[in-house]
Amino acid sequence: MNPQPTRAYINTHLRFFITVIVLIPCTMNLSKTGNIWSNEAIGQEENESITILIGHRSPICAGTFSPDDTLIATGAEDGEIIIWNQEGIILDRLHEHTNHIFSLRFSQDGRLLISTGKDLRVKVWDIFSGVCIFSFLEQKPVKYALISPDNTKIVTIAPHQFCKVRNIGFPLCLLDIANVTSAQIDPEDNNVLITVSAQGVRQKWDMNARKSIEKMDYNYIHQAAQQTIVENPVFSLLSPSGTKIVMITEYFDDLKLAEYPQIIYPTIKPHLYAGPISDYQFSPDGTKIIYATVDQTVTIWDIVAGRINLEIKGMVPKETFCPTLNSKNTQLLNATLDRTIAAISTISTQKIRRTLPDFL
Repeated sequence: MNPQPTRAYINTHLRFFITVIVLIPCTMNLSKTGNIWSNEAIGQEENESITILIGHRSPICAGTFSPDDTLIATGAEDGEIIIWNQEGIILDRLHEHTNHIFSLRFSQDGRLLISTGKDLRVKVWDIFSGVCIFSFLEQKPVKYALISPDNTKIVTIAPHQFCKVRNIGFPLCLLDIANVTSAQIDPEDNNVLITVSAQGVRQKWDMNARKSIEKMDYNYIHQAAQQTIVENPVFSLLSPSGTKIVMITEYFDDLKLAEYPQIIYPTIKPHLYAGPISDYQFSPDGTKIIYATVDQTVTIWDIVAGRINLEIKGMVPKETFCPTLNSKNTQLLNATLDRTIAAISTISTQKIRRTLPDFL
């Protein structure tokens, strides 16, 4: 077992600010360079390894796995994007953003990365060369963006403002849709875009013909299932397949979940003292929902089982990106603004928590 690093050792060798992002292996132990071992594990005799990625000089505000889980992309408040491998080795630094990174997302084949930032810039990067191949300015901050499976189109979303579709290399919009909070490209037809409004109005759009081809209200599902309609929704989110929708209401105290055309799932409601929900998202395979509450708890909800898969306390400060699962739901990526490290096994429900010293 590797010994725990002492405070003196850390203070001597790390005399600069760092922000820490954690990659948690959940099914195997990794003993490669850069890992920290902890003997604070709960419920296991063997210790779990944590890969700590150190390299950002300002707080991390966005992060994502590549589709094959071999790469990790992280973005920080200073606009820097870092590409890492699974061993925590920096492969590239991308510097063209000038401010807070809002979102990062790989293309389906892992060759491209799309980034958006507070500087209103949207950029598409070639991962292998590190070159920005397409860049433009939006009118409003883009909080979410995605690349079509054939790497020819990009979709940008400014929630409650617009959803725009462009061909890569051409800033002119193919589609400009108002009042959208979430969008996905239909996995069964790459020319079809699925959008949803805050009120749960789900539409399908033919991106080539530039027109709506289907429309359905979220509350139609409730009426078809003879359920009470959802009142005062403020934000709706689509699953990666575009078939499930999760909706939050004005008090941010529960999540309503349904699947088109008329499946109603149990309401997701945090425990009594958790406080409002601060962020939420689907897992890449759409089988789980990860949500954070203001009491610094992250919960992984199993949609099929209709129950909590894992609840992690003392993990999330008030401002951070929602922790992200990899494609197999076996690794959790988390970064906090207070330099707290947390490692959670989604299989063994192991919990490890350490805090780095203040380097000032």
